[in-house]
Order: sequence, then structure tokens, then C-alpha cells
Amino acid sequence: MAAIICIDYYQKEQYQLLLQTATDRDKLDATYDGWLKSFRKAFSSIKKSGFEPVKVNVDVKELLAYCIVQGLENNAITRSQFCADLAKEGKWETIENN
Repeated sequence: MAAIICIDYYQKEQYQLLLQTATDRDKLDATYDGWLKSFRKAFSSIKKSGFEPVKVNVDVKELLAYCIVQGLENNAITRSQFCADLAKEGKWETIENN
């Protein structure tokens, strides 16, 4: 079995909140559609590298609460850690077709 790599997934209705609160918003896609395209590209790249990508649905409000409790900024490092924590709790799903 291939090693699993989690990818954080955001809902369209929460993407603006993510952008408004991210300290690295300049590194994020300006639109949800652009972000979704990047998500699909990352999925394909991970799969082609021999790993198994899994989707972790991230509730931005829960992410922001996590940031407050941990005293962290909403940035790529924190989002990755939050995603990994959710994955460790079994909160992920496989993606058959991206």
C-alpha cells in the first residue's frame, strides 16, 4: 500500500473566510475555482509520485478556533498541521476521481 498524504479541502462557501483570515493569503488562489484547480493538480501530482492522496474536509471556523487555542497564525504550516491532526483522528476520505 502506498504512503498516504492528506490534502486539506475547503468548501466554496468558506473560502472567502479562509482568505480573509490567512496571514499568507498572497500564496493562496484568489478564487475558489482557482483553488479547486490547484487542489486537483496537487492530487494528480501526489498520485503520479506513487503516494495515495486523501481528502481532509476542513471547516474554516474550526481551523480558526484551533489557531486561537494554539496561539498560531492561520498560515500554510498551521493549516497543514491542522489537516494532519484531523487525518490522525480518521477524518479523511479517499478520492477515486478528482
